[in-house]
Amino acid sequence: MNTLARVYAFDPYPRALTAAQRKYVKGIQVALWNEFISDRNHVEYMLLPRLPAAAEVAWSKPENKNFEKFIERLNMGHFQSWSWKGYHFHPHYYRR
Repeated sequence: MNTLARVYAFDPYPRALTAAQRKYVKGIQVALWNEFISDRNHVEYMLLPRLPAAAEVAWSKPENKNFEKFIERLNMGHFQSWSWKGYHFHPHYYRR
C-alpha cells in the first residue's frame, strides 16, 4: 500500500532520464484499484489525504517539497473541512 509519505516522496522523473528528456514528462496520474472497494466511504478513505499529496508532487519542484509543512497545511483546514463535509479519510496525521 502506498502510504501518505510514500505518495508525497514520489519522484515523477525516473533517474534514467536526462534533463532534455524530462521536458517530455507532462504530469502524473493517480490510480485507485477498486476491486475490493465496495462503497463511496471506502473510496474517500483510500484517496484522502493521498490525492492532495499526489497533487503537490505534480505541481511542486522536488527541492520545494517538505512533508512536515504539507502535513501542517492539511491540518490548517483540509482535515477539518473534510470532517465537516462527512468525508471519510485516514486520520493518522490529523491533529485535532
